[in-house]
Amino acid sequence: MSPNKQTALAIARRCESPAKLIKLGRAGLSQYLRENNVRHQLRTIDKVLCWASQTANDAIRDGPLHHAIWTDLHTLYRQFQQHILTSERELARYLMQIPYIRLMAIPGINVVSAAELAGELGPIARYANANAITGRCGLYPSRHQSDQTDCDRGPIIRQANRRLRCVLMRIADNLACHCSYYRGQADVDETRGIDKRASRVKIAKRFSRLALACVGGNEPMRHPCFRDPDSIMEKLRDFYDKHQMSVDLLLADLETAVAQLPYETRNREAQIVANVLHQRASRRRGARPIGELLPAILARLGVTTAENENGDRP
Repeated sequence: MSPNKQTALAIARRCESPAKLIKLGRAGLSQYLRENNVRHQLRTIDKVLCWASQTANDAIRDGPLHHAIWTDLHTLYRQFQQHILTSERELARYLMQIPYIRLMAIPGINVVSAAELAGELGPIARYANANAITGRCGLYPSRHQSDQTDCDRGPIIRQANRRLRCVLMRIADNLACHCSYYRGQADVDETRGIDKRASRVKIAKRFSRLALACVGGNEPMRHPCFRDPDSIMEKLRDFYDKHQMSVDLLLADLETAVAQLPYETRNREAQIVANVLHQRASRRRGARPIGELLPAILARLGVTTAENENGDRP
């Protein structure tokens, strides 16, 4: 949530009417926000007070009642957000231990997408081919036969694993938006007038073949998606940072994740992490925990920095 929205929601919880905003004043609102650890700017408070002064004389019917209902709903919303945050943290820790983490090199796939797919698919060795994946989730047309009639282009079947289908279709949407290879295919389908739903099914089908090869094998991937891959380590670090997880936990999980990467992927990740470390070291100021973290990951990836060769700690 952006800082401006946090400020607005905190002020809305504190005051139920414009008159109370004016009574509390600039200093009172600022003190309240500081006590609740809400980052804010005084100009934002000035805008709120300016609005309150313009609407102070307007009659607000049942203001306290609506404020109480909204406060209860917002409390429930924050509880759900905290539950989602906790669940995503657990998903990330499980993902570090399985080869599905390799899929995060594809633009458009993040920690949650890869973890959801792993949870629904299970061990990839159980699938003989990609058709077994799409067959389980029902991403193929139904067929109707009667006498001389043979219609094999019906709608997709109803009896299937709907959760797996939902995960694959969400991934297809993300790939069509963020991955240049699949975005190009989606644009071609749109130009040809193909229905958007059918286009997403095609992307999900193609992705299932890629996922089977990526997760189940250890050979270097030659697919166009991997021509300009994302950094798995950077995605994980960013995810842990946004979810306010400790640096020690991040270090332990990243070391576990490295063991799931193929040799070629480790070399690529080592170069990316080395570049990030060099950029942070050249800054006048930086986050020291990250500077202490990355050399250890580099060592795990088989790369030695000049600082480590001299025996110095960053």
